[in-house]
Amino acid sequence: MIHPMDNSDNYYEKKFLFHNSIYLTIFGDKRNLNQNFLRYNNIVIPSSTPLLNIHRLNPIRYVGNHGNPFGRNIRGIFRGCCANVTDIDSDGIRYIIFNTLKGLPGWDIGESSDREEYSRLLARSKYGLTPSEWSLDVNRIWEYLAFGVVPIVIADGIIKPFEDDIDWDSMIVRVRRNDVHRIDEILDAISEDEYQRKRERVWLIGKYLLINNGCVWHFIARSFCRMLKRIDQEIIYIDGYTYHST
Repeated sequence: MIHPMDNSDNYYEKKFLFHNSIYLTIFGDKRNLNQNFLRYNNIVIPSSTPLLNIHRLNPIRYVGNHGNPFGRNIRGIFRGCCANVTDIDSDGIRYIIFNTLKGLPGWDIGESSDREEYSRLLARSKYGLTPSEWSLDVNRIWEYLAFGVVPIVIADGIIKPFEDDIDWDSMIVRVRRNDVHRIDEILDAISEDEYQRKRERVWLIGKYLLINNGCVWHFIARSFCRMLKRIDQEIIYIDGYTYHST
């Protein structure tokens, strides 16, 4: 059952009818705070974004065929609402972003931009902030991957799509909620070589899944097979890179 929201079967009056269902959901929580999500019974899938799924912009138009590796002069970018929100739903993360990072050199932070300007800014950005939404979902991550931007994931306990097959830590920067005020310091500790490795992985996976219409259903099928214990270690080849998965 494809279920894009975070409340899963809480939407239904007779939710007991869905106890045996496998949800394909954009929401996954390792902390088990959402008892409706079961780590090895549900499958986390990519979420949609306005740029890619509504306006259907082609990132190649902005970053070229190689992901614009040399024209990225913006340290970090964020577009989103709620600059003054400090409530528990958003963990106060956005308040810190707007009132701390916004004034630092190299950061481009704002509440909105038209899609053309935003696309051009993404093409020039090295890192992109992905704070949790009202749930742990971080849908901006897909825009970042499509434009070759290294995501900074600020969502403690999040399960990202296809974690058993995609090495997310090779291409993202994880920042815990309590360390949001240290993001600039954390990025300073990342060498240029490490950044370039992450950027290359981001572009590789982003191009495969989002630009070249890579087979997301392939990863979903692998997740089902893994549940049935019908999958052994195999090698996946993506654009010349080798991935060992189990």
